[in-house]
Amino acid sequence: KMIVNITHVMIPRNIPFTFSWARGNRATGEDETGMSHGNWMSNKFSSISDRAVIGLAEKSHTVSYKGNHWHTRSADRARSIVKHRSGDANRHASKMREIRDAAVVGYVSMTSLGAMLVEAGQDVVNVKKVRAYAAAENGKRGLVDVVNSSRWQMLGAL
Repeated sequence: KMIVNITHVMIPRNIPFTFSWARGNRATGEDETGMSHGNWMSNKFSSISDRAVIGLAEKSHTVSYKGNHWHTRSADRARSIVKHRSGDANRHASKMREIRDAAVVGYVSMTSLGAMLVEAGQDVVNVKKVRAYAAAENGKRGLVDVVNSSRWQMLGAL
């Protein structure tokens, strides 16, 4: 549960959350709505710094889209398949996705593949620039103060 007061929002870690959203872009005439699932957690595989302490894992799903910049053929096909399958088949497919996802997470965790994937996906030039920015002022560009604050400790991060 988030704790909200007049000056702060304290977000708990390791608790999955879901939210819906709507956004529009007047310049392109696009409008879209969707939902996202996320989780604030310990950051063990930062591509930016070996001193990162938290990260956000998030997956967004567009529910509706109006505009001309991308199509929904794949989503429309998936909706059609789900609509025409039996309830039992849909429940079985959902369970199989959960089992597959758990197996993938287990494998990635046991083999340290996550760290290798992070390294493989890095744009080395930009990572160096971001790390240099983060290291400026001996890494004291606000992060140390936040991590050592009583507000941070109230989140149970330490």
